[in-house]
Amino acid sequence: MENLENFSQEEPRKRPTLLTVACILSFVGSGMLAFFGLFPAIFYDTMIQSMEAMVDQDGSGILAQSYELILKTSPAYYVCTSLVAAVSLIGVIYMWKLKKIGFHIYTTAQILLLAIPFLFKISGMQLSGILYTIIFVALYASQLSKMD
Repeated sequence: MENLENFSQEEPRKRPTLLTVACILSFVGSGMLAFFGLFPAIFYDTMIQSMEAMVDQDGSGILAQSYELILKTSPAYYVCTSLVAAVSLIGVIYMWKLKKIGFHIYTTAQILLLAIPFLFKISGMQLSGILYTIIFVALYASQLSKMD
């Protein structure tokens, strides 16, 4: 009976502020990538036609480089990126609930997000993406002791 009294008086654990802030930032980042990453896949043909018209009107040639990159990028790339971002979001939801499995899901998804451009042979990997991944994975790793 004494164990039941202790159990009912136990307060729910509070999520650390640093973990809360990191999760909110990740909700926004992964959520936007998962949601908005699908638009280029769904509207690929329309996007190509629009870019063609803009490239024809652009005298500087700046848009031509973007157009070339988009032509080299398969709609499957955008679908894969969106799906992996959704998996990343699932990991963040688990970490929000203080579950360690979320860290492993999130970290795996972030590594896959870094690998997808290589799998689709897309050049131009940005250092900022690698840095953000390292920072957030390290930040979440520092909070693992607060998770179940």
